[in-house]
Amino acid sequence: MSQEPKKIRRLTCDCPVRDLSPFAVATYIKEAGTCLDRPSVKQHLAAIRIVCDWLVVGQVIPINPAASVRGPQHVIKRGKIAGARQRTGLAASGLHR
Repeated sequence: MSQEPKKIRRLTCDCPVRDLSPFAVATYIKEAGTCLDRPSVKQHLAAIRIVCDWLVVGQVIPINPAASVRGPQHVIKRGKIAGARQRTGLAASGLHR
């Protein structure tokens, strides 16, 4: 079973689905950012967008209120490159291979 209904349940407890606005979605995302990690907040926003898209297609609501809401920025850095100073220190210590 999909997780979207569970993730949107918190948002719709305070506001009926027909009365959702971009401001309500943005407020929910901002509050979720205080207690959840950024990837989880992005998943919640994605779930809200999917459900709202489904409601637009079903003509329950006229527009998707979550379409214009931006989520938190989450950047993953892999493979940090050592600077020149770190490389010379590593070479001098004899720990490199």
